Amino acid sequence: MQIDEAIEISLKNISRHGDTDVFPFPLEKLVFHDKHNACKELLLNMHANFNEYIARFPPNTLETLTQVGYTGFRWTTQIEPFWNVYYLALVVTLAQQIEAQRVTVDEASVYSYRFAWDEPESRRAQQAFSRVVARSALRCRPDNRPQPSRSPAHRHALVGAQTAHSSPE
Repeated sequence: MQIDEAIEISLKNISRHGDTDVFPFPLEKLVFHDKHNACKELLLNMHANFNEYIARFPPNTLETLTQVGYTGFRWTTQIEPFWNVYYLALVVTLAQQIEAQRVTVDEASVYSYRFAWDEPESRRAQQAFSRVVARSALRCRPDNRPQPSRSPAHRHALVGAQTAHSSPE
């Protein structure tokens, strides 16, 4: 994939979904949507003149401890939004190559999001991923050890029994 298409994908992704699930969305998220073409032009210029941009406008980051649950914390970093779009675009240029090297979804051993930019294909891929995770969860005991394989009818009876047992009366 060429960098111009990758920048386009990155701008659309961040303007739709944001770039964080920890921090509030930066104002630039709206700029990426409202001034999409101007942002794309700036990012293409950043790419063409990378050494100049990295020297004059190095990436700023916000680094802080963030609460996780009631008693935990994790170290989090938010990258300056334009650099974040640029870094994402670089990864997107390699995404197909990265995906080709990953463990397949069918092997059900790695549970993470998959790259599929085409919207309908992305939804189908995520649904398939969710089904694999659900099937794997049904095969696990509470102590996370795999259960012996059973017939589909037996698994259905187990799920029905668990649902009936856990429902409020």
